[in-house]
Amino acid sequence: MNGVIKPEDHDIMMGGASLGVCESFSSRRCSYFTIVREPYDRMISHYFFCKEGGESSISCDNKTIEEFAIDAGSIFFAQLALTVDCRCENNCNDLSKQPWHCSNDYKTYYANAEHKEEMLQYLVQHLDKYFAVIGLTEEYEVTLNLLQHTFGLPFHDRCHETRQNAGSYGTQDKRELDEKKTEALKAMQASQRVKEILHPDVVLYERAKEIYNIQKTKLFST
Repeated sequence: MNGVIKPEDHDIMMGGASLGVCESFSSRRCSYFTIVREPYDRMISHYFFCKEGGESSISCDNKTIEEFAIDAGSIFFAQLALTVDCRCENNCNDLSKQPWHCSNDYKTYYANAEHKEEMLQYLVQHLDKYFAVIGLTEEYEVTLNLLQHTFGLPFHDRCHETRQNAGSYGTQDKRELDEKKTEALKAMQASQRVKEILHPDVVLYERAKEIYNIQKTKLFST
């Protein structure tokens, strides 16, 4: 390719059950990246998206935001702590044929539930080793630049003007929705149980921000 990296020569897999794919590749370079969101903000967005009829693995029917958050738990922590089983039978190096099927194995997660804090500290200490890039949703432009710089692919060039959220809310007045979100945040912050449930994701998010800022500093110093 004479040093030119072509997007069509690369494959990207995404989703909560993608961690584990790289460990299964033997003949291709593979790495992970993630873009994280402040846990309370993410939970509120998830809740109102569900209330608007959006697809959600967690039911929001007849639930308060506190009940929904308790049921959902620390999503990022669970994704990192779970054992992900990825299998491929044929054409494993040709992702255009979608040969890989990944699923979460919850046995490891629940078997170690009593050691959750130890698991959390381990993940915090190794978070920078899991991902080639950690981005933040609230710094979308810089995150795209980080991805483009790291992988040599046109993440920013192609995506920086694409800001339409697949989970946009179309039926509620924005001002009314913002007021509901503000009240939802207050309700979650007032709930000790919600604080306990979201604690792992809050800790991971703070560590992710530290890593992101280090990566950003390096980007702008080059």
